[in-house]
Amino acid sequence: MQQALDTRQLRAFVSLARSGSFTQAGRELFLTQSAISHAIKALETDLGCQLFHRQGKSVHLTHGGRELLPHAETILQVMGQARSTLGTLDQTPRGKLRIACTTAAAQFILPTVLREFKESFELYEFQVVCGETPATIENLVAGVVDLAVSLRPPDV
Repeated sequence: MQQALDTRQLRAFVSLARSGSFTQAGRELFLTQSAISHAIKALETDLGCQLFHRQGKSVHLTHGGRELLPHAETILQVMGQARSTLGTLDQTPRGKLRIACTTAAAQFILPTVLREFKESFELYEFQVVCGETPATIENLVAGVVDLAVSLRPPDV
C-alpha cells in the first residue's frame, strides 16, 4: 500500500504554485521560506518527480506539478469540508427520532412536544408510527422505534 501524502507538504505545494514565490508561500502559511523549501523537496522526493522549475527567485510548475495541483486542491478542500462538518456536528445535534404512539398521544401530546423539540434541534427528523399500546410497546422492544408514548400503561 502506498503511503498517504503529507497534508503540510500539499499546503506548501498549493501555496507555492499559486504565489510563485517561496517567500510569499511562507507568509501565507506562517512559515519560513526555508520550511517551504524543505516541504517541497520532501514532497518531490516522496513522489519521485520534480514539481517546479526554479528560475532565480520565481518558480513555475513542471508538467508533474500541473498534474498534481488539481488533486492537491481537491484533497485540501475535502479535508476542510470534513473538518467543518465534524465541527458542526458537535454544535448542532442531528439525527432521526422514531416514535411509536397511540392515536390519543399523537393527537394530544406529540404536537406540542415535537414543536418544542424541533425548535431546539432543527436538524432532527421525526418518524411517527401510530398504533395501539401493545403494538407500540412491541415496536419499542424490537428496536423499530426509539421512543414509545402511550396514555395508559401496557396490559401486563
